[in-house]
Amino acid sequence: MVYIKEHMKLDATTASEKDSKEVVASAPSTPRKACGTSSSSCFASLWRCLLQSYFFIGYLIAIAFFGLFQAFFMANAGGAWDNAKKIVEVDLRQKGTELHAATVVGDTVGDPFKDTSSVALNPVIKFTTLFGLLAVKSPSP
Repeated sequence: MVYIKEHMKLDATTASEKDSKEVVASAPSTPRKACGTSSSSCFASLWRCLLQSYFFIGYLIAIAFFGLFQAFFMANAGGAWDNAKKIVEVDLRQKGTELHAATVVGDTVGDPFKDTSSVALNPVIKFTTLFGLLAVKSPSP
Protein backbone atom coordinates (compact mmCIF):
# COMPACT_ATOMS: atom_id res chain seq x y z
CA MET A 1 0.00 0.00 0.00
CA VAL A 2 2.83 2.38 0.81
CA TYR A 3 4.45 1.61 -2.55
CA ILE A 4 1.23 2.47 -4.37
CA LYS A 5 0.78 5.76 -2.49
CA GLU A 6 4.37 6.80 -3.20
CA HIS A 7 4.61 5.77 -6.87
CA MET A 8 1.12 6.03 -8.36
CA LYS A 9 -1.14 8.94 -9.24
CA LEU A 10 -4.16 8.22 -7.08
CA ASP A 11 -6.10 11.28 -8.28
CA ALA A 12 -6.11 10.20 -11.94
CA THR A 13 -9.51 9.84 -13.58
CA THR A 14 -8.56 6.93 -15.85
CA ALA A 15 -6.55 3.81 -15.20
CA SER A 16 -3.00 3.78 -16.46
CA GLU A 17 -1.78 0.56 -18.04
CA LYS A 18 1.78 1.36 -16.98
CA ASP A 19 0.69 1.77 -13.34
CA SER A 20 -1.34 -1.43 -13.46
CA LYS A 21 1.61 -3.43 -14.77
CA GLU A 22 3.86 -1.89 -12.14
CA VAL A 23 1.51 -2.90 -9.32
CA VAL A 24 1.32 -6.46 -10.61
CA ALA A 25 5.10 -6.59 -10.98
CA SER A 26 5.55 -5.28 -7.44
CA ALA A 27 3.58 -8.21 -6.04
CA PRO A 28 5.88 -11.06 -5.06
CA SER A 29 5.96 -13.91 -7.53
CA THR A 30 6.25 -16.59 -4.84
CA PRO A 31 2.55 -16.58 -3.87
CA ARG A 32 1.55 -16.82 -7.53
CA LYS A 33 3.81 -19.84 -7.96
CA ALA A 34 2.46 -21.36 -4.73
CA CYS A 35 -1.09 -21.23 -6.11
CA GLY A 36 -0.14 -23.64 -8.88
CA THR A 37 1.60 -25.97 -6.44
CA SER A 38 -1.28 -26.01 -3.96
CA SER A 39 -3.92 -26.56 -6.64
CA SER A 40 -1.99 -29.47 -8.13
CA SER A 41 -1.59 -31.10 -4.70
CA CYS A 42 -5.31 -30.55 -4.06
CA PHE A 43 -6.26 -32.30 -7.30
CA ALA A 44 -3.85 -35.12 -6.53
CA SER A 45 -5.45 -35.69 -3.13
CA LEU A 46 -8.94 -35.59 -4.65
CA TRP A 47 -7.88 -38.15 -7.26
CA ARG A 48 -6.69 -40.43 -4.47
CA CYS A 49 -10.07 -40.01 -2.77
CA LEU A 50 -11.76 -41.36 -5.88
CA LEU A 51 -9.63 -44.50 -5.78
CA GLN A 52 -10.27 -45.50 -2.18
CA SER A 53 -13.33 -44.69 -0.14
CA TYR A 54 -11.41 -44.44 3.15
CA PHE A 55 -9.45 -41.49 1.78
CA PHE A 56 -12.72 -39.89 0.73
CA ILE A 57 -14.23 -40.39 4.18
CA GLY A 58 -11.17 -38.73 5.68
CA TYR A 59 -11.54 -35.89 3.19
CA LEU A 60 -15.15 -35.32 4.25
CA ILE A 61 -14.23 -35.37 7.95
CA ALA A 62 -11.44 -32.87 7.27
CA ILE A 63 -13.83 -30.52 5.45
CA ALA A 64 -16.28 -30.64 8.34
CA PHE A 65 -13.57 -30.19 10.99
CA PHE A 66 -11.55 -27.42 9.34
CA GLY A 67 -14.65 -25.74 7.91
CA LEU A 68 -16.01 -25.41 11.43
CA PHE A 69 -12.84 -23.73 12.66
CA GLN A 70 -12.72 -21.51 9.56
CA ALA A 71 -16.29 -20.39 10.31
CA PHE A 72 -15.35 -19.63 13.94
CA PHE A 73 -12.32 -17.65 12.79
CA MET A 74 -14.25 -15.62 10.24
CA ALA A 75 -17.11 -14.79 12.60
CA ASN A 76 -14.75 -13.77 15.41
CA ALA A 77 -12.40 -11.78 13.17
CA GLY A 78 -15.29 -9.89 11.60
CA GLY A 79 -16.70 -9.06 15.01
CA ALA A 80 -13.29 -7.93 16.24
CA TRP A 81 -12.87 -5.52 13.31
CA ASP A 82 -16.36 -4.15 13.90
CA ASN A 83 -15.69 -3.69 17.61
CA ALA A 84 -12.36 -1.97 16.90
CA LYS A 85 -14.14 0.65 14.81
CA LYS A 86 -16.71 1.21 17.55
CA ILE A 87 -13.99 1.63 20.17
CA VAL A 88 -12.17 4.21 18.05
CA GLU A 89 -15.38 6.13 17.35
CA VAL A 90 -17.02 6.01 20.77
CA ASP A 91 -14.39 5.40 23.46
CA LEU A 92 -11.37 7.14 21.92
CA ARG A 93 -13.38 9.81 20.02
CA GLN A 94 -10.91 9.67 17.14
CA LYS A 95 -13.36 10.02 14.25
CA GLY A 96 -11.76 11.55 11.14
CA THR A 97 -8.18 10.52 12.02
CA GLU A 98 -5.81 8.04 10.34
CA LEU A 99 -6.68 5.52 13.03
CA HIS A 100 -10.37 5.85 12.23
CA ALA A 101 -9.68 5.48 8.51
CA ALA A 102 -7.80 2.26 9.20
CA THR A 103 -10.63 0.87 11.31
CA VAL A 104 -13.15 1.77 8.59
CA VAL A 105 -11.12 -0.33 6.14
CA GLY A 106 -11.00 -3.15 8.69
CA ASP A 107 -14.75 -2.89 9.21
CA THR A 108 -15.28 -3.02 5.46
CA VAL A 109 -13.44 -6.34 5.41
CA GLY A 110 -14.99 -7.52 8.68
CA ASP A 111 -18.63 -7.06 7.70
CA PRO A 112 -18.56 -9.68 4.92
CA PHE A 113 -16.51 -11.93 7.18
CA LYS A 114 -19.06 -12.04 9.96
CA ASP A 115 -22.23 -11.54 7.93
CA THR A 116 -21.80 -13.76 4.88
CA SER A 117 -18.63 -15.81 4.69
CA SER A 118 -18.85 -17.65 7.98
CA VAL A 119 -22.55 -18.34 7.48
CA ALA A 120 -21.94 -19.54 3.91
CA LEU A 121 -19.54 -22.24 5.11
CA ASN A 122 -22.32 -24.13 6.86
CA PRO A 123 -24.13 -25.22 3.66
CA VAL A 124 -20.78 -25.92 1.97
CA ILE A 125 -19.87 -28.36 4.72
CA LYS A 126 -23.32 -29.96 4.75
CA PHE A 127 -23.70 -30.37 1.00
CA THR A 128 -20.15 -31.61 0.49
CA THR A 129 -20.66 -34.24 3.15
CA LEU A 130 -24.15 -35.17 1.96
CA PHE A 131 -23.25 -35.53 -1.71
CA GLY A 132 -19.99 -37.22 -0.88
CA LEU A 133 -21.66 -39.85 1.26
CA LEU A 134 -24.29 -40.42 -1.41
CA ALA A 135 -21.64 -40.78 -4.12
CA VAL A 136 -19.40 -43.27 -2.30
CA LYS A 137 -20.54 -46.78 -1.74
CA SER A 138 -19.79 -48.14 1.68
CA PRO A 139 -16.59 -50.16 2.03
CA SER A 140 -17.16 -53.90 2.13
CA PRO A 141 -15.79 -55.76 5.16
